[in-house]
Amino acid sequence: MKVVKFNAINSGDGESFCFNVNRDTFTLIAGREPEDCMDFQSGEYVEQGDELIFAPNDPDKCRIYPNDIFGESGDEIEIELTIRTSLKKRR
Repeated sequence: MKVVKFNAINSGDGESFCFNVNRDTFTLIAGREPEDCMDFQSGEYVEQGDELIFAPNDPDKCRIYPNDIFGESGDEIEIELTIRTSLKKRR
């Protein structure tokens, strides 16, 4: 286990990385239900009446971005990460 502590300014730039998570984990962290293409791992836009809506390929496969965890305030925040890894051998 590795613990890393640092101060950072949250830029709100959610494009730097994301975590693939299930829907329950998404709602726990984001505090809301997934809504659009940014929230789901994959899908496509489909016509529904006169508008386009995003239809996820799998509604249980979601993504969490840094701004879902830390917000988008632009304020300096203190971050403490605990990292546990379990590596699986690739064949």
